[in-house]
Amino acid sequence: MDKPVIKVITGMRRSGKSMVLKLISKELEENGINKKNTIFINFESLII
Repeated sequence: MDKPVIKVITGMRRSGKSMVLKLISKELEENGINKKNTIFINFESLII
């Protein structure tokens, strides 16, 4: 049985994490993964 996969990208500010995530998301989409199956959460701009 396939289990869902969660990947977390961590690191220092302004080190390219968002760019890596966008590249991975684009590659997944090119390989047939629906864009609705990826989530991007920016904790810098969350409204609490």
